[in-house]
Amino acid sequence: MSWFCAIQIIYSNMALIPPKRLFHVPSMSTVMYVDVADDVKEKGYVAISHVWGKQQMYSADEVGILGGVNWRIPLSNTNKISRLISAMKYREMEYCWFDVLCMPQDKQDEINLEIPFMGDYYSEASVTFVLSDEKYVINKDFTTWSDFMSDVIRSDRELTADETRWIVKNPNLLNFGKDLWFTRVWTLQEAVLSKKLILVDTGGSYLDLSNLLDKMWHMSLKNVPMVFALFEEPQFLVEIANTLHEYRSGELCLTRALGTSRNKNCHEIRDRFYAVLGMLDYKDFVVDYEMDIDDLNKRIAQHAYSKGDISWLAVGGNAGKGFVQPMHQPFLRIGHIWKQDTSSIVFNDMLCVQAKTFGTVACCEEYIGPLPDIEENISWTVRTFTKWGFGLTQILDAMLRYNSASEEFVSVGTHIIDALSKGASFQSICREIAQLQSVEYVYKYAGDVLAKLTWLGTIYKKVVIINVVTPTGNYPLIVCGNAEVGDTVVVTKLYDDVYRKRGLGIVVSKSSERKGVCIVPREIVGYKFDDIHKFVV
Repeated sequence: MSWFCAIQIIYSNMALIPPKRLFHVPSMSTVMYVDVADDVKEKGYVAISHVWGKQQMYSADEVGILGGVNWRIPLSNTNKISRLISAMKYREMEYCWFDVLCMPQDKQDEINLEIPFMGDYYSEASVTFVLSDEKYVINKDFTTWSDFMSDVIRSDRELTADETRWIVKNPNLLNFGKDLWFTRVWTLQEAVLSKKLILVDTGGSYLDLSNLLDKMWHMSLKNVPMVFALFEEPQFLVEIANTLHEYRSGELCLTRALGTSRNKNCHEIRDRFYAVLGMLDYKDFVVDYEMDIDDLNKRIAQHAYSKGDISWLAVGGNAGKGFVQPMHQPFLRIGHIWKQDTSSIVFNDMLCVQAKTFGTVACCEEYIGPLPDIEENISWTVRTFTKWGFGLTQILDAMLRYNSASEEFVSVGTHIIDALSKGASFQSICREIAQLQSVEYVYKYAGDVLAKLTWLGTIYKKVVIINVVTPTGNYPLIVCGNAEVGDTVVVTKLYDDVYRKRGLGIVVSKSSERKGVCIVPREIVGYKFDDIHKFVV
């Protein structure tokens, strides 16, 4: 078992910590887990989540630690210790786990051994205190929203029209955009794995982050655009809430974890992989900060494959001839969690995939433009597909990657993409719809349509669209990667775990090289997957 230490805070009088350790008020000391195992199990402990920041090194004596720490302690501010003590008094807790005090900072080999177990330390804690470097002001509007969201969750109901209008009139209840804690790779895992999250701001206020995340998650189920209307820069909380839900529902996979943390900051590039080990339960993954990053990239994919996780197969099409693109850099993940009907891939030095020919590329165009110009991107896609003879419903289906959609969504979606293709702006389209429909209708459908369409702009600065001729007709497809006229699209035995009607397609050149990936409608039931395609990993 990996060693564990705890800090005990003594509030009054003198206390005896078994076995045979005496602490004087209000001193702190570290003790080995084996010494206090029974006490910790009975009373529980607190985990600390914080941003290391710009550090200075302190001795244990300088920050009031009387024993057990014989290394220099890195702290961005010594008030973290006093705030920690106050928070533990507030929660009436004695023990806590704090990385800078419980892991020898001068022994990298021991830190390497500890990293795979970091998830355990946070998941087993009774509560995690987030030592924020910001000050938050909780106003009455935040309380109003919190109260009616509690009723929405308890009653399992939709937002009322009055509640929707209230949200539109009361935006930006809280701003999390300046808090560095939300921007770090390690804190994502710590937030997801913790049983209870309490944010401790610099003013000594306490915010129940777990409760807030739960309400934001339920609100996003009702109406995603409303979340962004309500909070200023809420994407950080949305990312945590979504990842937390995926973790609890068993849907969290390698590329989902890496995809969420791709825009977060870290001092060491390898931490992009090591900071997700706990969420994925990769306790047997060997941490080595000396390993070449490209070798580590391939090894993490192979480790995921050994666990039955094949999500990395569909991370994108910009990996050259291979399937494992640099996942420590920003990447596109398409689809949800890919599953296999039977064991249909083998991942060694080569990737062997069972597949069946879906069709041949008859037309191919690519869009290269400024990344933020989503409206022009969508407009170009619609105009090109229309030129090839596809109808608006077919085009919307391809742009939604063959997701299921309600009749109302399709009606609004086809109207929007048709208007965009004719030069209208999204704002003008929303105003037009709002004149005919309610505000909540615009948010629920028009906003949701745009949210689902903007993924086109995330494929770096290039969108490749193709017209594929199949035995059952022509299909518009959007490729992540490259394609040319004459290439073949093969469909694999892999299917989307959420939308089983969707399959994973691979664009293959005439020389059998993998060029890109795409999502295809799973209209291949009954096909015999008797072809074996071998690709460079």
